[in-house]
Amino acid sequence: MSSLKRKMSMAKPQIHMIITGAAGGIAAATLSKIAAEYDGHLGLVDINAKGLADLAQRFSRSGLKITPYCLDLRDHQAVAEAFDSFGKETGGIDILFANAGIMTAPGPFEVTELEAIKRSIDLNFGAVARCTLAAWPYLKTAGGS
Repeated sequence: MSSLKRKMSMAKPQIHMIITGAAGGIAAATLSKIAAEYDGHLGLVDINAKGLADLAQRFSRSGLKITPYCLDLRDHQAVAEAFDSFGKETGGIDILFANAGIMTAPGPFEVTELEAIKRSIDLNFGAVARCTLAAWPYLKTAGGS
């Protein structure tokens, strides 16, 4: 087999994907699998700047571009701007993995502060809606999910 044919057969499928909560365990494991099997562009979103920088350094390689977005998913404007930037650069989003989430403080519910509950609801449910709305035009363009 010629070297050109070998290189062509080794090409990985292209993917344009955004992963929220990227610095956490589930998303990082997903990122590891995606990075091993695909080329393309990944947008990693988390509030943890150091975790994002570590992931970008670990997984960036020829054929796979990583763009970290350090932002609070409760900030609709920041989410919209980041997703719009990613979608315009890639021409579409194939997959949105809206993975970010938190738990309220452990312990008996009756001593949990109302603000902790509100923050949990806003991130665990509201952020999924914000991310989906922001990604929708680019998911629709790419036929993504």
